[in-house]
Amino acid sequence: MYGKHCTLMEKPVLFSLTENANTEEINIPSSVPSQQFKDNWKKRLSFHNKMAFLSGIMEQHNNEVKEDATCDTASSSRIQQLCDIYMTQMDTNKQTAFAVAVMENDQVYLFDKVYPSDRRVTNKFRHSEEILIQNIEKYLLKNENYKEKMPKELFIFTTNSPCLGRKDKKSKKVQKENKSQDEDLHKNNIQGSGSCLLQLLDKSFEWKSKYGFKTHVAYKNFWGFAGPDYFDDVAFDSDSCLGVGHHDSEECKRTPFKLKHQVLKETIKESKIFHTLADVPGEERNSLKDHLIHARHQLMSLAESSVSLYQEHLNRGRQKIASFTFHPQVHDEVCGRLEKSWAETVKMCSVIPLREKITSEFNRKIVELFQHDLKTYFGKESPLLLYHIPHNCLYVIATTTTTYSSSSDNHTVTVAKTIDPGTHTVCSPLRL
Repeated sequence: MYGKHCTLMEKPVLFSLTENANTEEINIPSSVPSQQFKDNWKKRLSFHNKMAFLSGIMEQHNNEVKEDATCDTASSSRIQQLCDIYMTQMDTNKQTAFAVAVMENDQVYLFDKVYPSDRRVTNKFRHSEEILIQNIEKYLLKNENYKEKMPKELFIFTTNSPCLGRKDKKSKKVQKENKSQDEDLHKNNIQGSGSCLLQLLDKSFEWKSKYGFKTHVAYKNFWGFAGPDYFDDVAFDSDSCLGVGHHDSEECKRTPFKLKHQVLKETIKESKIFHTLADVPGEERNSLKDHLIHARHQLMSLAESSVSLYQEHLNRGRQKIASFTFHPQVHDEVCGRLEKSWAETVKMCSVIPLREKITSEFNRKIVELFQHDLKTYFGKESPLLLYHIPHNCLYVIATTTTTYSSSSDNHTVTVAKTIDPGTHTVCSPLRL
Protein backbone atom coordinates (compact mmCIF):
# COMPACT_ATOMS: atom_id res chain seq x y z
CA MET A 1 0.00 0.00 0.00
CA TYR A 2 1.61 3.26 -1.15
CA GLY A 3 -1.19 5.74 -0.34
CA LYS A 4 -4.95 6.13 0.09
CA HIS A 5 -8.01 7.28 -1.84
CA CYS A 6 -9.85 10.24 -0.35
CA THR A 7 -12.81 12.41 -1.31
CA LEU A 8 -12.49 15.98 -0.17
CA MET A 9 -15.81 17.41 1.00
CA GLU A 10 -14.56 20.76 -0.17
CA LYS A 11 -13.54 20.94 -3.83
CA PRO A 12 -9.77 20.48 -3.90
CA VAL A 13 -7.52 23.46 -4.38
CA LEU A 14 -4.06 22.73 -5.73
CA PHE A 15 -1.44 25.10 -7.05
CA SER A 16 -1.53 28.75 -7.97
CA LEU A 17 0.36 28.38 -11.23
CA THR A 18 1.90 31.70 -12.13
CA GLU A 19 2.42 31.67 -15.88
CA ASN A 20 4.72 34.31 -17.31
CA ALA A 21 2.91 36.28 -19.98
CA ASN A 22 6.16 37.55 -21.43
CA THR A 23 7.63 34.10 -22.02
CA GLU A 24 7.60 33.08 -25.67
CA GLU A 25 6.13 29.62 -26.03
CA ILE A 26 7.22 27.33 -28.85
CA ASN A 27 4.66 24.60 -29.43
CA ILE A 28 6.33 21.28 -30.09
CA PRO A 29 4.32 18.06 -30.40
CA SER A 30 4.40 15.96 -27.25
CA SER A 31 5.56 13.05 -29.37
CA VAL A 32 9.02 14.63 -29.53
CA PRO A 33 11.20 12.30 -27.45
CA SER A 34 12.94 13.65 -24.38
CA GLN A 35 16.29 12.14 -25.42
CA GLN A 36 17.15 15.07 -27.69
CA PHE A 37 16.44 17.49 -24.85
CA LYS A 38 18.60 15.44 -22.47
CA ASP A 39 21.46 15.24 -24.96
CA ASN A 40 21.41 19.00 -25.46
CA TRP A 41 21.14 19.58 -21.71
CA LYS A 42 24.23 17.46 -21.06
CA LYS A 43 26.09 19.42 -23.73
CA ARG A 44 25.14 22.59 -21.92
CA LEU A 45 26.75 21.17 -18.78
CA SER A 46 29.93 19.98 -20.49
CA PHE A 47 32.74 21.79 -18.70
CA HIS A 48 36.13 20.30 -17.93
CA ASN A 49 36.07 20.95 -14.17
CA LYS A 50 33.90 22.28 -11.37
CA MET A 51 35.17 25.86 -11.48
CA ALA A 52 34.49 26.16 -15.19
CA PHE A 53 31.10 24.50 -14.61
CA LEU A 54 30.22 27.01 -11.91
CA SER A 55 31.20 30.12 -13.87
CA GLY A 56 29.83 28.74 -17.16
CA ILE A 57 26.32 28.05 -15.85
CA MET A 58 26.18 31.45 -14.15
CA GLU A 59 27.15 33.13 -17.42
CA GLN A 60 24.64 31.09 -19.47
CA HIS A 61 21.86 32.04 -17.07
CA ASN A 62 22.76 35.72 -17.17
CA ASN A 63 22.81 35.69 -21.00
CA GLU A 64 19.70 33.58 -21.65
CA VAL A 65 17.24 33.79 -18.76
CA LYS A 66 15.42 37.06 -18.37
CA GLU A 67 14.82 38.42 -14.89
CA ASP A 68 11.04 38.19 -15.45
CA ALA A 69 11.26 34.65 -16.83
CA THR A 70 12.52 32.74 -13.83
CA CYS A 71 10.88 29.66 -12.30
CA ASP A 72 7.09 29.72 -12.08
CA THR A 73 5.87 29.97 -8.52
CA ALA A 74 3.22 28.03 -6.69
CA SER A 75 1.17 29.42 -3.83
CA SER A 76 1.56 27.28 -0.75
CA SER A 77 -2.17 27.65 0.05
CA ARG A 78 -2.88 25.43 -2.95
CA ILE A 79 -0.76 22.65 -1.59
CA GLN A 80 -2.15 22.93 1.92
CA GLN A 81 -5.74 21.85 1.18
CA LEU A 82 -4.74 18.58 -0.47
CA CYS A 83 -1.52 17.88 1.36
CA ASP A 84 -1.95 19.20 4.89
CA ILE A 85 -2.46 15.60 6.04
CA TYR A 86 1.23 15.11 5.27
CA MET A 87 2.51 18.61 5.92
CA THR A 88 1.53 18.40 9.59
CA GLN A 89 3.62 15.21 9.88
CA MET A 90 6.61 16.26 7.82
CA ASP A 91 10.00 16.89 9.28
CA THR A 92 10.75 20.09 7.38
CA ASN A 93 14.47 19.66 7.98
CA LYS A 94 14.52 16.45 5.95
CA GLN A 95 14.15 15.83 2.25
CA THR A 96 10.64 14.48 1.74
CA ALA A 97 8.57 13.77 -1.35
CA PHE A 98 4.97 12.73 -1.91
CA ALA A 99 2.38 12.95 -4.68
CA VAL A 100 -1.30 13.73 -5.15
CA ALA A 101 -3.18 12.23 -8.10
CA VAL A 102 -6.42 14.02 -9.00
CA MET A 103 -9.07 11.98 -10.85
CA GLU A 104 -11.85 13.20 -13.16
CA ASN A 105 -14.45 12.87 -10.39
CA ASP A 106 -12.29 14.98 -8.05
CA GLN A 107 -11.39 11.96 -6.02
CA VAL A 108 -7.74 12.13 -4.99
CA TYR A 109 -5.16 9.50 -4.28
CA LEU A 110 -2.56 10.56 -1.73
CA PHE A 111 0.76 8.78 -2.12
CA ASP A 112 2.63 8.12 1.10
CA LYS A 113 5.51 10.45 1.80
CA VAL A 114 8.95 8.98 1.21
CA TYR A 115 12.47 9.82 2.29
CA PRO A 116 15.81 9.04 0.62
CA SER A 117 16.71 5.42 1.28
CA ASP A 118 19.34 4.43 3.81
CA ARG A 119 22.32 2.84 2.08
CA ARG A 120 22.94 0.72 5.20
CA VAL A 121 19.49 -0.85 4.83
CA THR A 122 19.06 -1.09 1.04
CA ASN A 123 22.75 -1.43 0.01
CA LYS A 124 22.03 1.34 -2.50
CA PHE A 125 21.28 4.99 -1.92
CA ARG A 126 18.12 6.16 -3.69
CA HIS A 127 16.67 9.65 -3.78
CA SER A 128 13.11 10.15 -2.54
CA GLU A 129 11.93 11.09 -6.04
CA GLU A 130 13.17 7.76 -7.40
CA ILE A 131 11.24 5.86 -4.74
CA LEU A 132 8.14 7.96 -5.38
CA ILE A 133 8.33 7.35 -9.15
CA GLN A 134 8.41 3.61 -8.47
CA ASN A 135 5.34 3.86 -6.23
CA ILE A 136 3.47 5.91 -8.83
CA GLU A 137 4.36 3.38 -11.52
CA LYS A 138 2.99 0.52 -9.41
CA TYR A 139 -0.26 2.41 -8.85
CA LEU A 140 -0.71 3.22 -12.55
CA LEU A 141 -0.02 -0.35 -13.68
CA LYS A 142 -2.41 -1.74 -11.08
CA ASN A 143 -5.25 0.62 -12.01
CA GLU A 144 -4.74 1.28 -15.73
CA ASN A 145 -7.94 -0.63 -16.58
CA TYR A 146 -10.03 1.41 -14.12
CA LYS A 147 -10.72 4.80 -15.69
CA GLU A 148 -12.14 6.25 -12.49
CA LYS A 149 -8.84 5.60 -10.71
CA MET A 150 -6.58 7.14 -13.36
CA PRO A 151 -5.29 10.69 -12.78
CA LYS A 152 -6.25 13.66 -14.88
CA GLU A 153 -3.24 15.44 -13.32
CA LEU A 154 -0.39 14.44 -11.04
CA PHE A 155 1.17 16.75 -8.49
CA ILE A 156 4.50 15.95 -6.85
CA PHE A 157 5.76 17.84 -3.82
CA THR A 158 9.40 17.67 -2.80
CA THR A 159 11.27 19.66 -0.17
CA ASN A 160 14.24 20.29 -2.47
CA SER A 161 14.12 20.59 -6.23
CA PRO A 162 14.94 17.23 -7.88
CA CYS A 163 18.67 16.88 -8.53
CA LEU A 164 20.20 17.54 -11.94
CA GLY A 165 23.19 15.29 -11.32
CA ARG A 166 24.80 13.02 -8.78
CA LYS A 167 27.94 13.72 -6.81
CA ASP A 168 30.46 10.92 -7.00
CA LYS A 169 31.27 10.03 -3.39
CA LYS A 170 34.90 9.54 -4.39
CA SER A 171 35.21 13.26 -5.07
CA LYS A 172 35.62 13.91 -1.34
CA LYS A 173 38.86 11.97 -1.45
CA VAL A 174 40.28 13.80 -4.47
CA GLN A 175 43.29 15.91 -3.62
CA LYS A 176 43.01 19.47 -4.83
CA GLU A 177 46.28 19.23 -6.69
CA ASN A 178 45.11 16.17 -8.64
CA LYS A 179 43.26 18.18 -11.28
CA SER A 180 43.04 15.40 -13.86
CA GLN A 181 41.22 13.13 -11.42
CA ASP A 182 38.91 15.97 -10.41
CA GLU A 183 38.07 16.54 -14.09
CA ASP A 184 37.25 12.84 -14.57
CA LEU A 185 35.01 12.78 -11.51
CA HIS A 186 33.18 15.95 -12.59
CA LYS A 187 32.67 14.50 -16.07
CA ASN A 188 31.17 11.35 -14.53
CA ASN A 189 28.85 13.49 -12.40
CA ILE A 190 27.62 15.36 -15.50
CA GLN A 191 27.22 12.36 -17.79
CA GLY A 192 25.70 10.03 -15.21
CA SER A 193 22.10 8.90 -15.59
CA GLY A 194 21.16 9.53 -11.98
CA SER A 195 19.47 12.94 -12.39
CA CYS A 196 16.03 12.85 -10.75
CA LEU A 197 14.80 15.71 -12.95
CA LEU A 198 15.76 13.85 -16.12
CA GLN A 199 14.10 10.71 -14.78
CA LEU A 200 10.95 12.73 -14.10
CA LEU A 201 11.15 14.17 -17.61
CA ASP A 202 11.28 10.67 -19.12
CA LYS A 203 8.39 9.51 -16.96
CA SER A 204 6.28 12.60 -17.67
CA PHE A 205 6.57 11.91 -21.41
CA GLU A 206 5.70 8.26 -20.86
CA TRP A 207 2.72 9.04 -18.60
CA LYS A 208 1.43 11.78 -20.93
CA SER A 209 1.61 9.46 -23.93
CA LYS A 210 0.12 6.42 -22.18
CA TYR A 211 -2.35 7.96 -19.73
CA GLY A 212 -2.85 11.53 -20.92
CA PHE A 213 -1.92 13.53 -17.81
CA LYS A 214 0.78 16.10 -17.13
CA THR A 215 3.14 16.02 -14.17
CA HIS A 216 3.50 19.07 -11.93
CA VAL A 217 6.49 19.22 -9.59
CA ALA A 218 6.59 21.79 -6.77
CA TYR A 219 9.54 22.33 -4.41
CA LYS A 220 10.56 24.71 -1.62
CA ASN A 221 14.34 24.87 -1.93
CA PHE A 222 16.69 25.07 -4.90
CA TRP A 223 18.83 21.94 -4.66
CA GLY A 224 20.61 22.79 -7.90
CA PHE A 225 22.91 20.29 -9.57
CA ALA A 226 23.95 18.05 -6.69
CA GLY A 227 23.25 19.98 -3.50
CA PRO A 228 24.74 22.81 -1.44
CA ASP A 229 28.13 21.16 -0.90
CA TYR A 230 29.04 20.24 -4.48
CA PHE A 231 31.70 22.97 -4.65
CA ASP A 232 33.13 22.47 -1.17
CA ASP A 233 36.30 20.96 -2.62
CA VAL A 234 36.84 23.91 -4.98
CA ALA A 235 39.57 26.28 -3.79
CA PHE A 236 37.95 29.73 -3.71
CA ASP A 237 41.24 31.41 -3.00
CA SER A 238 42.04 33.57 -5.99
CA ASP A 239 40.59 36.67 -7.61
CA SER A 240 39.61 34.65 -10.68
CA CYS A 241 37.57 32.20 -8.60
CA LEU A 242 36.00 34.85 -6.43
CA GLY A 243 35.01 36.88 -9.48
CA VAL A 244 32.22 34.39 -10.20
CA GLY A 245 28.76 35.88 -10.05
CA HIS A 246 29.94 39.51 -9.72
CA HIS A 247 31.73 38.82 -6.45
CA ASP A 248 35.27 39.94 -5.66
CA SER A 249 38.04 38.82 -3.35
CA GLU A 250 37.57 41.86 -1.09
CA GLU A 251 34.07 40.64 -0.25
CA CYS A 252 35.65 38.03 2.01
CA LYS A 253 37.24 40.80 4.05
CA ARG A 254 33.97 42.72 4.35
CA THR A 255 31.90 39.77 5.59
CA PRO A 256 31.99 38.60 9.24
CA PHE A 257 32.72 34.91 9.64
CA LYS A 258 33.60 32.31 12.24
CA LEU A 259 36.81 30.32 12.28
CA LYS A 260 36.54 26.54 12.25
CA HIS A 261 38.76 24.97 14.87
CA GLN A 262 39.12 21.77 12.81
CA VAL A 263 40.65 23.80 9.98
CA LEU A 264 43.06 25.39 12.44
CA LYS A 265 43.90 21.99 13.94
CA GLU A 266 44.85 20.73 10.47
CA THR A 267 46.97 23.77 9.55
CA ILE A 268 48.83 23.55 12.87
CA LYS A 269 49.45 19.85 12.24
CA GLU A 270 50.85 20.68 8.79
CA SER A 271 53.14 23.31 10.34
CA LYS A 272 55.00 20.51 12.19
CA ILE A 273 55.62 22.61 15.28
CA PHE A 274 56.24 19.46 17.31
CA HIS A 275 59.30 18.76 15.15
CA THR A 276 60.98 21.59 17.06
CA LEU A 277 61.25 19.26 20.07
CA ALA A 278 64.36 17.82 18.45
CA ASP A 279 66.03 21.23 18.64
CA VAL A 280 66.08 21.48 22.46
CA PRO A 281 67.96 19.43 25.07
CA GLY A 282 66.29 16.13 25.94
CA GLU A 283 65.53 17.05 29.54
CA GLU A 284 63.58 20.16 28.38
CA ARG A 285 61.48 18.51 25.68
CA ASN A 286 58.59 17.53 27.94
CA SER A 287 58.21 21.12 29.10
CA LEU A 288 58.24 22.40 25.49
CA LYS A 289 55.72 19.75 24.48
CA ASP A 290 53.36 20.88 27.25
CA HIS A 291 53.71 24.52 26.10
CA LEU A 292 53.00 23.55 22.48
CA ILE A 293 49.88 21.57 23.45
CA HIS A 294 48.67 24.47 25.61
CA ALA A 295 49.23 26.99 22.80
CA ARG A 296 47.32 24.82 20.32
CA HIS A 297 44.42 24.47 22.74
CA GLN A 298 44.35 28.22 23.39
CA LEU A 299 44.29 29.06 19.70
CA MET A 300 41.55 26.51 18.93
CA SER A 301 39.42 27.97 21.75
CA LEU A 302 40.04 31.46 20.38
CA ALA A 303 38.98 30.33 16.90
CA GLU A 304 35.58 29.22 18.18
CA SER A 305 34.98 32.19 20.47
CA SER A 306 33.54 34.85 18.15
CA VAL A 307 32.45 36.00 14.71
CA SER A 308 34.72 38.75 13.32
CA LEU A 309 35.99 40.39 10.18
CA TYR A 310 39.10 39.19 8.36
CA GLN A 311 41.56 41.70 9.83
CA GLU A 312 40.11 41.38 13.32
CA HIS A 313 40.67 37.63 13.25
CA LEU A 314 44.28 38.16 12.18
CA ASN A 315 44.92 40.70 14.95
CA ARG A 316 43.38 38.52 17.67
CA GLY A 317 45.50 35.57 16.62
CA ARG A 318 48.73 37.57 16.53
CA GLN A 319 48.05 39.02 19.97
CA LYS A 320 47.39 35.61 21.44
CA ILE A 321 50.52 34.10 19.87
CA ALA A 322 52.60 37.04 21.13
CA SER A 323 51.55 36.13 24.69
CA PHE A 324 53.04 32.63 24.44
CA THR A 325 56.50 31.76 25.77
CA PHE A 326 58.52 28.82 24.44
CA HIS A 327 62.06 27.59 24.88
CA PRO A 328 64.45 30.39 23.77
CA GLN A 329 66.07 28.16 21.13
CA VAL A 330 62.79 27.63 19.26
CA HIS A 331 60.56 30.51 20.42
CA ASP A 332 60.76 32.56 17.23
CA GLU A 333 60.44 29.46 15.03
CA VAL A 334 57.33 28.18 16.83
CA CYS A 335 55.64 31.61 16.89
CA GLY A 336 56.34 32.06 13.18
CA ARG A 337 54.79 28.70 12.33
CA LEU A 338 51.74 29.39 14.51
CA GLU A 339 51.22 32.81 12.93
CA LYS A 340 51.38 31.25 9.47
CA SER A 341 48.90 28.53 10.47
CA TRP A 342 46.54 31.09 11.94
CA ALA A 343 46.73 33.30 8.82
CA GLU A 344 46.05 30.32 6.55
CA THR A 345 43.06 29.35 8.68
CA VAL A 346 41.64 32.87 8.52
CA LYS A 347 42.07 32.93 4.74
CA MET A 348 40.46 29.51 4.26
CA CYS A 349 37.49 30.23 6.55
CA SER A 350 36.90 33.71 5.13
CA VAL A 351 35.72 32.28 1.82
CA ILE A 352 33.15 29.90 3.34
CA PRO A 353 30.29 32.47 3.55
CA LEU A 354 31.07 33.66 0.02
CA ARG A 355 31.23 30.11 -1.32
CA GLU A 356 27.87 29.37 0.30
CA LYS A 357 26.41 32.53 -1.24
CA ILE A 358 27.77 31.75 -4.71
CA THR A 359 26.63 28.12 -4.48
CA SER A 360 23.14 29.25 -3.49
CA GLU A 361 23.03 31.55 -6.52
CA PHE A 362 24.30 28.76 -8.75
CA ASN A 363 21.70 26.28 -7.47
CA ARG A 364 18.89 28.71 -8.21
CA LYS A 365 20.21 29.63 -11.63
CA ILE A 366 20.82 26.10 -12.90
CA VAL A 367 17.24 25.10 -12.00
CA GLU A 368 15.93 28.25 -13.70
CA LEU A 369 18.07 27.42 -16.72
CA PHE A 370 16.52 23.94 -16.88
CA GLN A 371 13.06 25.53 -16.63
CA HIS A 372 14.00 27.91 -19.42
CA ASP A 373 15.10 25.04 -21.65
CA LEU A 374 11.89 23.11 -20.96
CA LYS A 375 9.84 26.06 -22.21
CA THR A 376 12.09 26.65 -25.18
CA TYR A 377 11.99 23.02 -26.34
CA PHE A 378 8.42 22.01 -25.53
CA GLY A 379 6.43 25.19 -24.88
CA LYS A 380 2.86 24.59 -23.67
CA GLU A 381 3.12 20.95 -24.70
CA SER A 382 5.68 20.14 -22.02
CA PRO A 383 4.42 17.17 -19.97
CA LEU A 384 6.60 18.28 -17.05
CA LEU A 385 6.00 21.57 -15.24
CA LEU A 386 8.14 22.90 -12.39
CA TYR A 387 7.03 25.31 -9.68
CA HIS A 388 8.95 26.97 -6.89
CA ILE A 389 7.15 27.60 -3.60
CA PRO A 390 8.43 30.97 -2.34
CA HIS A 391 9.37 31.02 1.32
CA ASN A 392 7.42 34.27 1.76
CA CYS A 393 4.23 32.35 0.95
CA LEU A 394 4.59 30.03 3.94
CA TYR A 395 3.36 32.42 6.63
CA VAL A 396 0.26 31.01 8.31
CA ILE A 397 -2.31 33.68 9.28
CA ALA A 398 -5.43 31.64 9.92
CA THR A 399 -6.76 28.12 9.97
CA THR A 400 -9.99 26.47 8.90
CA THR A 401 -11.22 22.92 9.22
CA THR A 402 -11.76 20.60 6.26
CA THR A 403 -13.13 17.08 6.45
CA TYR A 404 -12.22 14.29 4.05
CA SER A 405 -13.41 10.75 4.07
CA SER A 406 -11.86 7.43 3.21
CA SER A 407 -13.42 3.99 2.91
CA SER A 408 -12.90 3.30 6.61
CA ASP A 409 -13.39 6.51 8.56
CA ASN A 410 -13.56 10.28 8.57
CA HIS A 411 -10.69 12.57 9.40
CA THR A 412 -10.46 16.21 10.35
CA VAL A 413 -7.43 18.17 9.28
CA THR A 414 -6.32 21.76 9.69
CA VAL A 415 -5.97 23.69 6.46
CA ALA A 416 -3.70 26.70 6.61
CA LYS A 417 -4.46 29.88 4.72
CA THR A 418 -1.40 31.89 3.86
CA ILE A 419 -0.48 35.46 3.16
CA ASP A 420 2.28 36.98 1.07
CA PRO A 421 4.06 39.45 3.41
CA GLY A 422 5.11 41.51 0.40
CA THR A 423 1.55 42.28 -0.73
CA HIS A 424 -0.39 41.44 2.46
CA THR A 425 -2.90 39.50 0.38
CA VAL A 426 -4.05 35.93 0.72
CA CYS A 427 -2.56 33.79 -2.05
CA SER A 428 -5.32 33.50 -4.66
CA PRO A 429 -6.85 30.06 -5.32
CA LEU A 430 -6.98 28.10 -8.55
CA ARG A 431 -9.74 25.53 -8.56
CA LEU A 432 -9.78 22.47 -10.81
